Amino acid sequence: MDNDGYGRYRGEVQIAKRNLSANANVNVIGYVIEEDHELLSLVRPGQKLELITV
Repeated sequence: MDNDGYGRYRGEVQIAKRNLSANANVNVIGYVIEEDHELLSLVRPGQKLELITV
């Protein structure tokens, strides 16, 4: 999730399909478990998602 360091983009969430280098403007807020990686192909740009804790 982009933090205050990204200004007007703060609060935006990105789902990365690979590990990215550390960035002070981004906070890691979770991970997709390996058994659900195949579901990432169903996510489209701009689509609304609900993230839940189990």
